[in-house]
Amino acid sequence: MSLSIWLTSRVTIETLEAATVYAQLCHNVSATHSATNESADVPISLQVKLLAIYLAHDLDPVTNAPMYEPHGATSQRDMREGQLSLAQAERRVWTHPECDPDGDGWMGDCDVSAKWKYRQQLEDWLEMSQVNPNPFNPVQHKVPPGDFRLLVLQVCLENIYNASTFAVRGGQMKQSRSWRQHGALPGSCFLMTRPLERPLSLQHGDDVVLSLWYNLGDTFRERPLGEAQQFSWSADEWWCFNSTETPRTEHCVRLPAIQPVARKREKVRETFPLSAMPLDALCLPLEEQQLAAHYQNADSDGNKKISEEEVGHLREGLLQDGWISHPEAVTFSKLDASGDQTISRGELWNWFSRSRPI
Repeated sequence: MSLSIWLTSRVTIETLEAATVYAQLCHNVSATHSATNESADVPISLQVKLLAIYLAHDLDPVTNAPMYEPHGATSQRDMREGQLSLAQAERRVWTHPECDPDGDGWMGDCDVSAKWKYRQQLEDWLEMSQVNPNPFNPVQHKVPPGDFRLLVLQVCLENIYNASTFAVRGGQMKQSRSWRQHGALPGSCFLMTRPLERPLSLQHGDDVVLSLWYNLGDTFRERPLGEAQQFSWSADEWWCFNSTETPRTEHCVRLPAIQPVARKREKVRETFPLSAMPLDALCLPLEEQQLAAHYQNADSDGNKKISEEEVGHLREGLLQDGWISHPEAVTFSKLDASGDQTISRGELWNWFSRSRPI
């Protein structure tokens, strides 16, 4: 009898379809510098308290709130501060580790104020003026398949005590000035909604890198108090203030326009995952990025230089990964273009760009 039951029993395993998304911030430094017409229009420091980043399908045509449910359905909890819907949580692609220290994926108890109510508190600032703004390597997030048009940045959950979520220093300022910025809509902690470069269609099994490109050109202005506006003005865009250290000067700041760009990862020659990538190589083109990881892997003493003793490890990695077809393609003398008895990462890339050994 028991054997008959065992033979006729079935076990159903439900497989949830999902795509893998890695998100990272990319500062276009050359665009920042080229956009600078005067010394005061780029801040020295621009910081944000960034809790999380989400993909959204579209905007609600009536409320302009991001829609996280497919087929046009909008959960009211998506629009209300202090609450996260399941649909929104499932479409998160970037999470600050202070908001999810145990890694269980839930961050509904994290905010920037009210420690008595929210167990986790985000205190770290993300510095957008740095050449490499990412404080950590991208972490994979599983997202349901679907068509997405928008990216939503979360700077708080409820912010009961109105804690500052942005800070800036520029021009003659000696200290940073912090402020909070809220949208007019409910759920204003999710105030930065940006369109993707092109609509993103995620299928089950897709592996996507989402790069948030921006530059800081024309995000900061400094002028004598009372002087007529000399730049395009929008009260919703710019925040102006003066300080005790510069009482006769008005400072104005606005957030940079972020351009999210999605790239589906190739399966060929991406040996090193993003978690093993040097932080300063995250936003490089794919080939240069992988070479940077090979370089880091061969740099056994971590001094960011390849010595003659370490070049063998570099050669072995490039040969095994198919970057070169024979060991003689990589020698210390070929790569040490400067003759300083070490190989820099730039020298490795320049050698590859010239010779294209494959």
